[in-house]
Amino acid sequence: MAEHPAFNYWRALAQLILFRDVVIPNLDIKLELAIVRCKWATAWTGLVAALAIVLRHPNVVTSSLAASGVHVRLHRFETSVLTVALTVLGLCVTYGFLRLYTLVHHVMVTNIFKCRGQRLRLLNFYGSILPLSVPLAIAYDIWPYLHWLSAALTAMVILYIVWLHSRTYNVIFHKRGAGGLWLFMGGTLVTWFVLCIGALGIAVTFAVLSFFMLVLLRLFTHH
Repeated sequence: MAEHPAFNYWRALAQLILFRDVVIPNLDIKLELAIVRCKWATAWTGLVAALAIVLRHPNVVTSSLAASGVHVRLHRFETSVLTVALTVLGLCVTYGFLRLYTLVHHVMVTNIFKCRGQRLRLLNFYGSILPLSVPLAIAYDIWPYLHWLSAALTAMVILYIVWLHSRTYNVIFHKRGAGGLWLFMGGTLVTWFVLCIGALGIAVTFAVLSFFMLVLLRLFTHH
C-alpha cells in the first residue's frame, strides 16, 4: 500500500538526519504529486514553527495584540481559537509565498545566470528539504536553556542546507563543482532583491491609495 503524502515529511526528515539521499531521487516527481507533497510539507513546517513559538512564548498572541495597540482580555478558549485561525492563515500565506518564490527564483536564475533547469525540480527540492525546519525549531526552543547546543545545532543545519543546495543545483541547473553553490548564492540574493522591491512597490501603492481615500473621505465629511 502506498504511503500517504502526509507521512512523507517525517520519512524525509529521518532520511535527512541519517544523511541518506532523499533529495535528488525525488526531483522528478510529477506535478500533481509534487503539489500535494509541497502542501503537506508547508503545513507541517508551519505547524512545527507555530508550536515552537507557542512553547517558547505562551502569551505571544495577547502580547502581539497589546504591542499593536489592541488591549483586550481574551479567555483561554478565545486565545486558542485565535491562535489556530492565525496559524491556518499563516499556512496559506506560506504556501503561496513558497510557490511565488519558486517561480521568481527560477526565472531569475535561468535568465540572469543563463542556465537551464526545470521549475518542477526546484519545487520538489524545496518540498524535500522543508523537514529540516524541525531541528531548527528545536534549536529555537532550547536557546534559553542551552545556548551553545542551540547555536551548534543551528549552524550544522544551515551548513547542511547550503550543502544540499550546492549539490542539488548542480543537478537541476546542469552545473559542476562549486557552480551550484555560486548559483544558489547569486540567485538567492537576486530573488530576494526582486521580492523586496516588489513588496516595497506594493506598500507604496497601498499608502498612496490610502492617502487619496482619506482625502476623499475628508472632503465628503466637510460637505
